[in-house]
Amino acid sequence: MTTSKKRRLVFTTIVVILMGVVTGFLLLSVLLPSTVTTPTPAPGSVEVYIQGGAFSARTIIVPVGTTVAWTNLDGNIHTVTSTMRFFDSGGLSPFSHTFTEPGVYDYGCMIHPSMRGKVTVL
Repeated sequence: MTTSKKRRLVFTTIVVILMGVVTGFLLLSVLLPSTVTTPTPAPGSVEVYIQGGAFSARTIIVPVGTTVAWTNLDGNIHTVTSTMRFFDSGGLSPFSHTFTEPGVYDYGCMIHPSMRGKVTVL
């Protein structure tokens, strides 16, 4: 067998193996159920999810008395901390806070400064 035929055979074998691996992963992703479930928020509450290093809603407008709950879905440690220290999750998830006074509440993750959000309470 010539060198070029050996190279083609090796290349073809690698391509076939890679195609099998990709196909296997695709089938598993379709057949296996997702391990992340999204809870349904209770009336008078708002859910914010932390996923992919970001808050699912960066700006929230709610009436007084609303509870906002943050749930971490991405597996990394995050905090939900008011810039004025009105609330602080301390790295716990899920974390919730009931807003009893009107105002604008800026918050973020103390570990990841680029993660920011705002709750406006009317």
